[in-house]
Amino acid sequence: IHKTINVVTSDPKLSNFQLGVKAVVKSILHVQPSENQQLGLVYKGQSQERTFTISSEDGTPFEITSVQADDAALQWDIKMEEDKKSATFKVVLPADHAVGPINGRFVLATSHPKVDKLNLNLFGTIRDPLTVYPPQVVYSGLNRNYVNEHPEDINLNKTVTVAFEMGPELQIHNVTSSLKNLTSEVQTITPNQRYSVKLKLVPPLEIGNIDAALTIETSKGPITVPVRGKIF
Repeated sequence: IHKTINVVTSDPKLSNFQLGVKAVVKSILHVQPSENQQLGLVYKGQSQERTFTISSEDGTPFEITSVQADDAALQWDIKMEEDKKSATFKVVLPADHAVGPINGRFVLATSHPKVDKLNLNLFGTIRDPLTVYPPQVVYSGLNRNYVNEHPEDINLNKTVTVAFEMGPELQIHNVTSSLKNLTSEVQTITPNQRYSVKLKLVPPLEIGNIDAALTIETSKGPITVPVRGKIF
């Protein structure tokens, strides 16, 4: 910390001057590498771990007396050094953790006379490595008479991209639809990893709502993509 103080006096020979104050503020219980750590993007099925090293900067021995965790699925372990002047707090993200945000907030109660608790945080996001985009196919604003007369209209074509983000381990076995007028063709973008499913709505079409589903059978399991729309 560096602070500057301006001083104004009535002395004609020294009407004003500055005072500088410098100080180094240290945490009594210092955490390395940081009290806040990031896992970043993790795919479901991956296990990750992070370690917090806690050290007593004033040399006072301490113990971690209790731990409160917001995310019960995260696993943790504490190892105290023999002199009780430092400890290692390890957090493990299990491979079966649910998809979604990782909110690893931990409150560690300590026996140090000057630090009653420490707040440690571990954040990140878990995604399913099997992805589909868009998650829903929408046909909107289709005029029956027009598309029946123009079967090659580009609005009848849609594309769904399927990928496995963890490597070349994906195959598409079959694509089916509950909508009888919907045809599909699978094209490879990246072998064994990324595919494009080309969809075409084939006239003649009838007036009404479209409420169907596209099923993509893959080596990683089936994917269901809703198909919605309206023909007027």
